[in-house]
Amino acid sequence: LKKREIRIPSDYGVAGWVFQHRVPVTVNDAYSDPRFYSEVDKTSGFRTRNIMCVPLINWGGRCIGALQSLNKRSGDFTDDDFELLNFIANYVTIALENMRYVEELRDLNKARERAVNHLSHELKTPLALIGTIFDTLSRDEPAGGDPARKVRMLSRGMRNVRRLVDLQEKIDDILNL
Repeated sequence: LKKREIRIPSDYGVAGWVFQHRVPVTVNDAYSDPRFYSEVDKTSGFRTRNIMCVPLINWGGRCIGALQSLNKRSGDFTDDDFELLNFIANYVTIALENMRYVEELRDLNKARERAVNHLSHELKTPLALIGTIFDTLSRDEPAGGDPARKVRMLSRGMRNVRRLVDLQEKIDDILNL
């Protein structure tokens, strides 16, 4: 289907008119209607005789597309045909909106995964340093060892504790959003 795909702007043709005006249309002689965009027929080799088109309006009242039926097998489109196309359009709209929601959830899940990976990485470094500092301090003799070294180690440990506190505040901000 991708090879035979034909795209037109949202303000061309009967479908574009329906999309722009949010009003269903039945055209029983396509070539006599000024809204009809015959370039699609020329490009595809298809011959459009009649058209029925309805807007796809979501729960928020926004028009997200148009659904059209072309070339009824016998005769003109009727009110029964309109009811059927409108019924189908409701389900198409729901399916398109659900697809959009799934894509948004997928994007949010990817962003959440990146954030969790980043936070995990950010936690590892200060925790490793603090662990090393406590391990080293616990092995040093209380009366022995270099006091200046211990002060530097405690200072480094406190910097990393502050880093963890800052990280916790960022995590709280993210969770509160």
